[in-house]
Amino acid sequence: MIEKVQVEQVLSRFAYTIGTKEIHLQHIELQKHGSTLEVRCEVISSDILSKEEKSLLKQKISDEVGAEVEVLVSFLYRL
Repeated sequence: MIEKVQVEQVLSRFAYTIGTKEIHLQHIELQKHGSTLEVRCEVISSDILSKEEKSLLKQKISDEVGAEVEVLVSFLYRL
């Protein structure tokens, strides 16, 4: 796994599209709780994400981190 600062920098440049929805992350924090890694961030999206889209987003964040992570987010939507 890469260093905390590197992960936060990589995720701060994260831009992903699910269908027609553009997604960006901000205010990213990587924390370790025992053996569990946790990513906390704000998700900025062009529309509301479905349950399946949230699952895809979690997998994409895990892929970027290089390990399985718990993801805690707050959502912001562009109007």
